[in-house]
Amino acid sequence: MKLQKVRDLDLDVGVVDVAFLDEDRILVTSPVADVWSLDLDPSDARPTLVSPATDVLAPIARSFGKEAMDPAQGAYPRLVASDAAGSMVVNSHDFVLLKSPLSGEPKWLAISITWGLYYPDLIFSPDGARFAARSDTLIIYETEGWKWRTHDCSVVCAWHSTESKLLCLDFDNRLGWLDYTDWPEEPPPFELLGETSAKKKWEDPSGLAISPQGKTCLITLESGHLLWWNLDPLEVLNDVKSEDGAVYGVTGSPGRPWAAVECASGTRFWDLERQTPMGDLFPGISDIRFSPSGERFVTLSDTSTNPHPKKGQPGSRTATLWQVQIPRPPL
Repeated sequence: MKLQKVRDLDLDVGVVDVAFLDEDRILVTSPVADVWSLDLDPSDARPTLVSPATDVLAPIARSFGKEAMDPAQGAYPRLVASDAAGSMVVNSHDFVLLKSPLSGEPKWLAISITWGLYYPDLIFSPDGARFAARSDTLIIYETEGWKWRTHDCSVVCAWHSTESKLLCLDFDNRLGWLDYTDWPEEPPPFELLGETSAKKKWEDPSGLAISPQGKTCLITLESGHLLWWNLDPLEVLNDVKSEDGAVYGVTGSPGRPWAAVECASGTRFWDLERQTPMGDLFPGISDIRFSPSGERFVTLSDTSTNPHPKKGQPGSRTATLWQVQIPRPPL
């Protein structure tokens, strides 16, 4: 497997975050919270405005009795989207979440207005039926009517690759599933897989990725440890100390056996099955956004994570498109 740089995405609108709709289309949030779409082919395609910032932020502005509001700065406004769910979600401030359908005229609705919790994990399930937002509290939504359930049991979490089940590490260092295959009348019970045997290493978990088969997982620790676990029965498979410094998170590739691990020095790909690093470090890269196939991705350059930076701090980032080259067997 090789990682080939395709090109920097030259967007004069500015880029803060990116979300793939399919292999050839992305959505982009600008520093002011405009949402744009961009066709990745041809290479000279120009972005199209999907929704101006005034519309995106209107629900939160109304809640304050204002005509308009600015988004927070730092790494805001953040963006996720799912073609399967038919929805996009903008995280404009703290734990403020605004959603809109992808088709037709954008209609923005606030699904969370919570202050004092920053940069929640935002994850659509692979089939688009569920959406999880996790900070100190985990909220799970069904994406048809946007009903929600809350849980207090997750430090890090990740969706199963083929099922509406969320793997969670709880505050007592236990791994287990939350099964949202059918929308429950009450929050479903935590299906315990077992307690970890390395509790002292679990003081600073920073991310979780599941293998495509859902049989093993990788949990990253800020201390720099990468822990691979077999899920049934629950047991440690490997404990690797990263050479790239503190580990801030991990992003799994949809349906693929690799993940991007974000470290103090940058981001590096790891093979989830072989439990080994893949290729060189991406220095200065703090975020990676995968396409639905996992064979394309966009890297985003570092930006401040302070939501209240000093006046004049630039908010735009450099977005670069990459292709994963997978050797094909001969015919």
